[in-house]
Amino acid sequence: MRIVALFITFTMAFALLPTVTLPANALGSGEYTSGDYGYSINKDGTVAIDQYFGSDENVIIPETLDGKRVTSMEYYVFMSCEGVKTVTIPESIKSIGIYAFGGCYSLTDIYVDENNLYYSSVDGNLFNKKRTTLINYASANSRTAYSIPESVTEIGVSAFQGSRILTEITIPESVTEIGVSAFRGSRNLTEITIPVGVKDIGYDAFTHCRRLTAINVDEKNPYYSSVDGNLFNKEKTRIIQYAIGNSRTVYSIPGGVEIIGEGSFLACDNLILVTMSNSVTSIEYGAFSDCDALESIIISESVTSIGDYSFFHCKSLISITIPESVKEIGVYSFYNCRSLSAMTFKSKAPPVFEILSFMPISVIIYVPVGTKEAYEAAVRIKEYTIIEGEGPKPKPPPPTVTCGSCNICKSGKPPVKGQILGNSEPQIFDFTEILQYLVYIPDCHIYKCVSALNAAILSKEGKAAGEPTIFCGVEILQYLVGLTDGKDW
Repeated sequence: MRIVALFITFTMAFALLPTVTLPANALGSGEYTSGDYGYSINKDGTVAIDQYFGSDENVIIPETLDGKRVTSMEYYVFMSCEGVKTVTIPESIKSIGIYAFGGCYSLTDIYVDENNLYYSSVDGNLFNKKRTTLINYASANSRTAYSIPESVTEIGVSAFQGSRILTEITIPESVTEIGVSAFRGSRNLTEITIPVGVKDIGYDAFTHCRRLTAINVDEKNPYYSSVDGNLFNKEKTRIIQYAIGNSRTVYSIPGGVEIIGEGSFLACDNLILVTMSNSVTSIEYGAFSDCDALESIIISESVTSIGDYSFFHCKSLISITIPESVKEIGVYSFYNCRSLSAMTFKSKAPPVFEILSFMPISVIIYVPVGTKEAYEAAVRIKEYTIIEGEGPKPKPPPPTVTCGSCNICKSGKPPVKGQILGNSEPQIFDFTEILQYLVYIPDCHIYKCVSALNAAILSKEGKAAGEPTIFCGVEILQYLVGLTDGKDW
């Protein structure tokens, strides 16, 4: 099921999340109230707590309300109870709804009565009784690193959502499933490794992790892979999650990728320019929503569909060209792109536009000569200005010579940022170290020419990787920017 977490405003997101099923005569959140609780009555006469509206820091869920046994805690029961620090769950509870503790940003511990037959607590975190499912991590616990117990096979829906302090989470090889929104909004998480046994990663699992610089995958995992710290399916035909904490400002979707997955770049604040290879055919729901810095994206001529909300609220996006191959543009796909001034369409046959595909009204739409009337009919909003002819050219990628400012390791002393390695004085470089830095240079496309550099230097020098090699800065620069035909860029 698609959880609409991609809506940028909390109000929109909350309105479309799953709702609690209440009796037909229920009014609002909780048909009845008792003390600090709103509740409904289940078919068997027991109580389902729907809402807590008290102010206690340490909450003990009662076993009974108004003489009726409390057996369940519904969705969002503690939603945004920011003052709650601990919650104790009694023996009587049989069911706890998804995101029951959502927004409890002060929650340090969840305790469970040891006689409860359905749930348990380990280190203040909520598990099922057998401890095979981690249901909820107490988001304000003071630890910075956490190792999930080896008994766990499933990380539940929203289990770590909103974690405030954790920087490191270790997932054991026993885990096979990572639930929807499992790590969403874990704001200090910097790096995570997906072990070999994980078969399923739910939608939205790593969105809004603003300091996440790398999602690594065990190379033996048969379902997932990692390229440059970003999450892909095993075949590398779908990008699932871009690590939005990475500092690079330019990113090229690797060749072979066919699908830019749902929410894969959501809320990435660093990227200014994105390009893609001609293998890409689909940009899915919310793929680039809320990318605040994104000024330009070069959509390849192989793309056939641009999904709903795909560029929603990309407030820095200036102009965009829609290639002839695109047949469909989804609802709100360019909505609320405040800086968008021009859209250029290459196809003589307008794509199918869903309502409010793009805003603001001030955007100028450029279309092929002789197609203005067809586009006016397709867009269906007369306030748009449609002009026949070429629109502004998309922002080109930065020149590759900027790689001269990157930190390439040199024996004893790396160059100062901004220094160009253009001297002719021989320097001693360690080949393995160079490759290491090439792979991780954030603002250059160098990682794509590593294999070419490898072949060129080894052929030239006749030495094995790892042996010190003498060559001058000009030669390095030649290999970095002098792959003259550009095939590897």
